[in-house]
Amino acid sequence: MLFFKKHQQYLPAITFFLLLLFSIFHIYSNFPTMGEYHMRNDEGNYFRQASLISQQGLDGYKTVMSDYLTHPEMYDTPTPLRIFHIQLASIAIDINPSITSLSFLSLGWFIALCIMSWFFIRKVKNEKTAFVACSILAFSPLLNGMATRALMDSEVCFFTLLALYSLMEFINSGKFRDGLIMVISLTAGILIKEPFLVIYPFFPLMLMYFGWRKKTFGWRAFIFISLLPILLVTLSYWIVFGNLSDVIKVYQVISQVNILHPASYTATYCSGPWYQYFTDLFMLSPAVSILFFLFTGYYFFSKDKKDGFLLLLLFYVIWFIATHSLLPKNVRYATSLEPIYALFAALSLIKISECIPYQKMKTPALALMIVFILALQIRSFNHYFRDGKLYDPISYNLQELEKIIP
Repeated sequence: MLFFKKHQQYLPAITFFLLLLFSIFHIYSNFPTMGEYHMRNDEGNYFRQASLISQQGLDGYKTVMSDYLTHPEMYDTPTPLRIFHIQLASIAIDINPSITSLSFLSLGWFIALCIMSWFFIRKVKNEKTAFVACSILAFSPLLNGMATRALMDSEVCFFTLLALYSLMEFINSGKFRDGLIMVISLTAGILIKEPFLVIYPFFPLMLMYFGWRKKTFGWRAFIFISLLPILLVTLSYWIVFGNLSDVIKVYQVISQVNILHPASYTATYCSGPWYQYFTDLFMLSPAVSILFFLFTGYYFFSKDKKDGFLLLLLFYVIWFIATHSLLPKNVRYATSLEPIYALFAALSLIKISECIPYQKMKTPALALMIVFILALQIRSFNHYFRDGKLYDPISYNLQELEKIIP
């Protein structure tokens, strides 16, 4: 007992990391078997691309590009432009030449996301908020489900959040280090998944707005951070592919496939009403979704409006408008919103617990609510991804598992 009293300040961190370990084990125990990977879809495509790079080195990227441009049936598969993810996947395959290695890569980025979120939220808010938010995040059904697959969604989520966190830090400090981290994370985001460009303008816009308001950095820093990631991406493509003409052709293909003349699967299963992301996220995490909107409403009517929360809400709005307008509708694109959902849900739970009139009941009540939320999150993951064997969480598949669609 004396030991626990002496080290009581470490209890939230220890408890969170124990919960994270449980989540990691739960995800790992639900990795697909070899026969459950979708070798004809994105998973198989990433594995084939990574295998080529593993065998041929940098020359393999030219082979991947040539195969993509000369076979129109590949236009609705992941493009050769995702060179950062393909390179990491090839390293994973070098260690273990199995598609399971790509699932381990997804799991690794998920772990990194949870740990990064812990340290950042603890820094900008407090350890209590970090504990509640990161506990919810560690059991996100969507993130857990994507962490089992040989895809790149965990990776995109990590670098999107790193860009957001470094943006918040740079706005407050104006330090070169924070700006450099943002440049690296934005560059990585584009090189992992080219649709990242859809939300890229958010970052220069926020730099312009908050730079004008706070005067923590000048126009040189704004230009440097806004343009350097694009220049680095362009340079990376030129080094890897030897020219930029093929890169331009790929972007032309993307505009045709995603916007002008969408593929049959995209048109049939990845289109829908404007509120589709809301309903899909609600199906996966109903309690967290409700708590997210509760805190959003509280924030708008509160007199204490912190810039950090405003920035996250603006990201949410711009992400929603941009992806709704320019990309197929798939809740996989919403992985980057999960940490925001988790943070706002945590703040809602803390506000609710503070409304309890009896001081001694506040902490036990908060603990019970956290346990209840985590139980719902685990149940949702088991229902959709473990028992339902869900690969692509599009609306049709979610509703079919709920028997909404016969």
